[in-house]
Amino acid sequence: MRFLLRTQGETSCVRCDRVIADGEVYVERDSIDAKNKPVRLPLHPECALDVDTIGAAQALDRFDQGLFGRSDLGFEGRAAFAELATTRTIGIAHRRGQKCTRVSDPSIGAYRVHPPSRPRIDEPSSTSPAMDLAGRPRVRVLVAGSACSTTRTSGRTLQSLLPARSWASPKREYVFVTETSAFEFPDDDPAQPIVGTLYMPIATTGSVVEGAQDVSEWSAFGAPAPILWLIGVSSNKPRDEHTIRFRELMDHFGYDGDECAVLCAPKITRAALDQLVLAMDERFDGSEVRAPENPWAALAERLRSDIRDRIEHRYKGPHLTLGHRLAPLQITHDRRSNAITDECASMLLDRRELELAAMLLCGQIVMDRLCFERWLEQWWTDTGNIYSFSPVIAAFERLFSESGVGLLLRLAPKPFVRITPFQLSQLFAVLRWQSSAEDLPAIRQLLADGADDAVFEATVRRALEERGEQIVADQDPRNGYE
Repeated sequence: MRFLLRTQGETSCVRCDRVIADGEVYVERDSIDAKNKPVRLPLHPECALDVDTIGAAQALDRFDQGLFGRSDLGFEGRAAFAELATTRTIGIAHRRGQKCTRVSDPSIGAYRVHPPSRPRIDEPSSTSPAMDLAGRPRVRVLVAGSACSTTRTSGRTLQSLLPARSWASPKREYVFVTETSAFEFPDDDPAQPIVGTLYMPIATTGSVVEGAQDVSEWSAFGAPAPILWLIGVSSNKPRDEHTIRFRELMDHFGYDGDECAVLCAPKITRAALDQLVLAMDERFDGSEVRAPENPWAALAERLRSDIRDRIEHRYKGPHLTLGHRLAPLQITHDRRSNAITDECASMLLDRRELELAAMLLCGQIVMDRLCFERWLEQWWTDTGNIYSFSPVIAAFERLFSESGVGLLLRLAPKPFVRITPFQLSQLFAVLRWQSSAEDLPAIRQLLADGADDAVFEATVRRALEERGEQIVADQDPRNGYE
């Protein structure tokens, strides 16, 4: 953003549609249009402050320093603007201090969670609600679904109709927030609270389902059930098959689908948006949605609840797998969420669901080494399992700084008469690629203990020889390893 003096005739503010006259100071914001081309959007200063509070405050600082404009230029209401910008940025900073934050930690190659720096109490002086010209509060709605993607015609149409990302009803000005995540949940601006959620899929038969992870996170954070805005449905009223289909989908994502209001639109148009915001007025009571203080723990708690209650379609279904549920947790180390995922792994092991348990173990978010031991012991005795233990061994070694191969050898059954060909191939791969020089004596002992099985003996002997040769080569300075 930058403050400029209008010198090329008049234009209109993309937020309020009022004229920006020749000779008037305005704000220009860089953006991308529906065709993915850069555009510059003109805004009145007060509108820019609502559209991008931090960006507008920074632009004012640059303006005062004579950057991207003339420092000798003033504009009407500048003092009030500066005071409001300061108040709003303080409110945002305070909100951010009320939540756990992630701090990069090179020692673990991920992030650690730091507790909030401030108690969770809003300061009335820094909330200063944002209003449009008609006095309507400016509020936010979280949006997900295939129809809001700018890779599709519907998403590009939405973007072109909402250059300032908002559309007003008689009651409120709604901001459509399409970028949400557990890492940066956009509830940090008390002047523009989140009041609801919207799921807008392309509802034609056979369309791709998107936004599952977003909606699952909303549910875990306690956000109200979304409005279902079904795009591509020709009926003016919700048709039964579409309503049933997407309400069932919401159940997969963590909501009671029967609580979701349904609205249909053949295309995204101004009239359709008018109808949508009227439905939002009726559906949302204006209460603010806040993310939990520790969002990662909230996600882990919801996963634990689904596993405990055996709601398998929420972590084993076609649209929301355990991998999706774990993604926000896997690069964040947090004692509370890790303790909860320990419980999740233990419950899956109690049921002998080894593949799902392995996904938790490989994510390096299970800190109980007993879970690794239980998993390996079960893996050896489950002859129908085809999940490789190589990633589990590697994850154990990274977490506990102990030889994963050593753990494997300690828990390996003896004798190996009942070992399957698949298990034998996996054993060979681990011994060949993951063992160290310190593991070689134990591997030799394993060979001696299992020598009564010819196939096993030949496989382990070859792995031992190849690994020994590789270790010697790695230690040779001429090969660049010292």
